[in-house]
Amino acid sequence: MTKIKSPRWITSDTAAYNKDVKLPKHITPTPESTDNHQLTSFVKSGLRILGLVAIPFTLFIGLTLLILAEIVGVIEEMV
Repeated sequence: MTKIKSPRWITSDTAAYNKDVKLPKHITPTPESTDNHQLTSFVKSGLRILGLVAIPFTLFIGLTLLILAEIVGVIEEMV
């Protein structure tokens, strides 16, 4: 059985904007994955805001929160 590769430009974002595009099953996002992505995005944004607010008061905590936000950003791309 031969696997058919889909073009690289067809992603889940393409389907969100163009309802005529039919995605292969392995590309179609599941509700759980979009919920996880949104949650990690909110956590990342919260850490960034807290880090920027904390910098004038304590540089160490502010920078630590910003570094944690970047780590969450990497995790967000894997979710």
